[in-house]
Amino acid sequence: MVGELKPSLIFMLSLMITSCWTMPVNTEGSGQLSEREIRQELLDDGWFIAGPDYAYKLTRTQISWGIGRRECKNMGGDLAVFGVRDNTLRWKIGQSLYKGPVWIGLWVGLNDRKVDSEWRWTDGSLAIENEILWSPQEPNGDSRENCGEMWGEDRRFTINDAQCRFRRYALCERKIVW
Repeated sequence: MVGELKPSLIFMLSLMITSCWTMPVNTEGSGQLSEREIRQELLDDGWFIAGPDYAYKLTRTQISWGIGRRECKNMGGDLAVFGVRDNTLRWKIGQSLYKGPVWIGLWVGLNDRKVDSEWRWTDGSLAIENEILWSPQEPNGDSRENCGEMWGEDRRFTINDAQCRFRRYALCERKIVW
């Protein structure tokens, strides 16, 4: 009977050894990935890190605000809120994405779809005036333009209100859990 178990025992041990070599090494010993490994995983998946705890990525195609939000959620995030609220971080994100003199807006997590002129972030909080660096004469769309986009044409990366059905790339934001 011992002779019958040896081949299966050897097979099981070889599987265990192989799986140990292919598993990510945990430098902290807690069973979770290290900060370096998390960072690399995000970068490999097309996200870029801006700020202490958030990563950003654009959708692959230009889409409406609602579809953009759904795409961001499918990627494990939502439309950008934290990186848009903070002027310094918004500028850093904008600089990372800016590709030339003309740049169409990017959908961000700001809208007044429920109550006109009551701008809210997608996390449900009310957007206060000093959180939004509006482009000159914005918002100006009344009930027609209910979704926020970040403009790059002035290189200040200001916010504009636009019709939610317009096609834009969506700026997705994902909280990093270290």
